Amino acid sequence: MRARGELIPAADVTEQVARDACALRRRHVRVRDGICPERDFQAFWQHLRMPQSTLALLRDPSGEVRGMLHFASLRRVWEGRRIAVAMPEYAFVDGARAGGWLGLTMARFCIQFALRNLGRAQYVANPSYLPSYLAYRRWVSTVWILGDAQAPPAASRLMNELAGVLAGDGFRPDSGLVRLNTQPRDPRERTPRRPETKRAFAHYMACNPDWAEGWAVLMLIPTGPRHVARSVLGPVWRGLGGEALAQAVRAACMATKPSIRRTSP
Repeated sequence: MRARGELIPAADVTEQVARDACALRRRHVRVRDGICPERDFQAFWQHLRMPQSTLALLRDPSGEVRGMLHFASLRRVWEGRRIAVAMPEYAFVDGARAGGWLGLTMARFCIQFALRNLGRAQYVANPSYLPSYLAYRRWVSTVWILGDAQAPPAASRLMNELAGVLAGDGFRPDSGLVRLNTQPRDPRERTPRRPETKRAFAHYMACNPDWAEGWAVLMLIPTGPRHVARSVLGPVWRGLGGEALAQAVRAACMATKPSIRRTSP
């Protein structure tokens, strides 16, 4: 038997599904000292049921979750502009094969989000630990961090506007950081070798040196169809082969056809 993927709308995320996903999550991050594990789970489950979101899971033949990705989105008018914000998070995988599934699933979600929000300014935003930030910086050059002097004023205003949705009570307005319920299990801080990644590493550490203690930055990435084509599709094409990506593109386009105005990915 082969591993099987599932796409679960927010309303269909049952307690058992959430506990299966949480088991994978806790293999990668641990609950912070002083946080009740059951309370953390309830908050996690509630988050998975956020309106306009989808939970993607990869289960092995025994039914255990080996990969997950939660993708939410929102639309609003902000400072007179029509915007759409994608919020991918909880990207966890066990094993190299699950990593390939994660890349294709992220590509599919990004394509659908870009097509369904044509005519709107599009962004990706979420709280991020160091590994997630570095992963984004491998594919995109523009990643803004709240509280960083390099972030344009408009980007900082938008991140502050979104902080309640992205971080809830964990947001700290004074620093712009987010206090999460978790801590990384393997908070490695070895300086990368590649010059671009080394600069990104130094930038993140200057903004958030205590990330291993459960602190995350709020980041914002400008995106859209051209950004998706350049930053997401190109690397996936090279890494997984053209036919695999073509299948993801066809699936995304077919899923988009019935309702181009829907906001869920």
